[in-house]
Amino acid sequence: MSAHPPTSANTPLSRTDAAKVADSLASKARLYEPLSADTDFSTTEDEVFRSQVNDIYALPVDSRDAIYLAFSAKHLPALATALRSLHHTTQPLALSSCVLLLCHLPAVDRGNVYLRTFLTSDSARGIGTIVARAWCDGLAPNKEHPLGPGTLSAFLIAALFWSPPAWGDDDTASIDKAERARMTEKLSAIIAELPAEIPGGMKPGVGPPPPERFVWLDTKRLERILQGIDHVPEFIASSQEQLKMKAMDETLLCAVCLEGDDDGKEVTRCSRCKHTVYCSAQCQKKDWKTHKLRCFTPPPQ
Repeated sequence: MSAHPPTSANTPLSRTDAAKVADSLASKARLYEPLSADTDFSTTEDEVFRSQVNDIYALPVDSRDAIYLAFSAKHLPALATALRSLHHTTQPLALSSCVLLLCHLPAVDRGNVYLRTFLTSDSARGIGTIVARAWCDGLAPNKEHPLGPGTLSAFLIAALFWSPPAWGDDDTASIDKAERARMTEKLSAIIAELPAEIPGGMKPGVGPPPPERFVWLDTKRLERILQGIDHVPEFIASSQEQLKMKAMDETLLCAVCLEGDDDGKEVTRCSRCKHTVYCSAQCQKKDWKTHKLRCFTPPPQ
């Protein structure tokens, strides 16, 4: 199974390539071959895993997202099982490798419907607290892509906004109160070192924005969310109601023409990803070139 998909403009990544690389990541992270108790990754295993993560990071954004969307669609329940079984003092490399995968997942609000589905399922119970603890403990296996802020902040935001608050120990958020306090302290130190102005400016120009822009935005946003939870106990519950209504709207309108029942058009879901909806075969065909690298079969819930 190749870990190195085609990357040139003449040989674009296919959906099959993306799924194979995602499977390879899951294999190298030992998601389906659990380590025995108190046994960590060997130096070689750790280096091989980190090398593949770095190779994927060097791909064009669309290809990179396709791989991690494929991973999100298929392997998140197994990743959650691994995270629950690993111990942070005796298995730091294996644990941090699992958390590192979460760092690179496309955010829910940037189109990762598979992550959203996972975070609302019972498979994700307790994962927000485990990941927050690992982040605060400083488990960073990779100098190029350390655990946070940035992309891990995006995952923690998603865990707070989509997982039930009842999963936490104070019923106000899915991440336990003690870990939220540690997150706030860690964020204060991180934010003190961020540039005063948003990278790329308030209105970035043509082309993809710099990665540092998302790091800056997600870090600031996570801080504000934690402040909201501290000051308004119902902050997450009320926010989730709004998010659920928005998500419901996505299932009622065609992804292409944005028309639905109110316009006299019946919409149907994509048979593979079970999420994106279309009002006609014509709209689905028009969207296929864009959708195909985001369309994967999720496991049964």
